Amino acid sequence: MRMEYEKEEDVLYIQLREAEIKDSDEVAPNMIVDYDSEGNAVAIEILFASQKTDIQKLICLAIENVEVCHK
Repeated sequence: MRMEYEKEEDVLYIQLREAEIKDSDEVAPNMIVDYDSEGNAVAIEILFASQKTDIQKLICLAIENVEVCHK
């Protein structure tokens, strides 16, 4: 899972898994879910994210849960 926040555009993008996006649907005002060819959710995009969620808290939670992978 990957999370990106574009402060200038106030857009939060949460990638759930790696897959080619085949379709998107606005499931709620300013919330878009991307789907793969089998209808599985691939990503969530939240427009005007700072008005809908606590961005700072999300960033802190993401940092707390980071796993370090060694090859």
